[in-house]
Amino acid sequence: MDYAASFGAGLVIGALYALLRVTSPAPPFLCLVGLAGMLIGYGLPGWLA
Repeated sequence: MDYAASFGAGLVIGALYALLRVTSPAPPFLCLVGLAGMLIGYGLPGWLA
């Protein structure tokens, strides 16, 4: 359920950005690198244990 809520919030925020023509706070590539870092950091304790 947490994934669905996160996905829904992302859709709402994305739609608001598009409607208000707000530029993204970071370039898309930079966002993907940050997301990858978050996912790796989240999984790292499990890999080390």
